[in-house]
Amino acid sequence: MYSNIAGKITRKFKRIKTSEDSLLHNFHILTKLTPTELEVLDLLMKDYSRQDICRVRHVEPSTLKSQINSILKKFNKNSVQEILPVLRELHIPQILSQRKGSLPLQSPTDT
Repeated sequence: MYSNIAGKITRKFKRIKTSEDSLLHNFHILTKLTPTELEVLDLLMKDYSRQDICRVRHVEPSTLKSQINSILKKFNKNSVQEILPVLRELHIPQILSQRKGSLPLQSPTDT
């Protein structure tokens, strides 16, 4: 019985440790992003389409593509779909939306 409880505690501890490591790792990467990259990432996490992001930010698609590629390079990932689920699981969207000095962003349907 005790070994079963010990096993459960050990697994829970490993899961928490992995989550903490992931959180710290991703926060470290987020500190390396420029304000523009943070804004683009914030909009992507709010499910804006690339077209909507270009419109809201008044940039060309090629500029947005370059900004997204820079974000991917910093996260060492090949696609936005590899980044977003991890950041959502770690509650990064809520943290980004609460960052100091951020301007409220309209949703695509508000414009």
